[in-house]
Amino acid sequence: MDEGEARRVQPKVALVMGAARGMGGAIAERLAQEGADVAVADRRDTLWQDTAQAVTALGRRTLTLSVDVTDTAQVEQAGPDAPR
Repeated sequence: MDEGEARRVQPKVALVMGAARGMGGAIAERLAQEGADVAVADRRDTLWQDTAQAVTALGRRTLTLSVDVTDTAQVEQAGPDAPR
């Protein structure tokens, strides 16, 4: 990524579901590299700390949410908690 591409999503906020690891974690980190603050969400609330720390290390704000996307009530409840 060159300087012209850096921070191209700033000042956006991204909500990444399934961000505890794997593809979701990689997406969360890439969005942070691009300048977004990231809400890191996953049903495995003990696993998203590494992703949240990586986002914070990139100088971006992060919020961690324990959400099971198969539970509509949990998804609706998570929405108002995201950073703005």
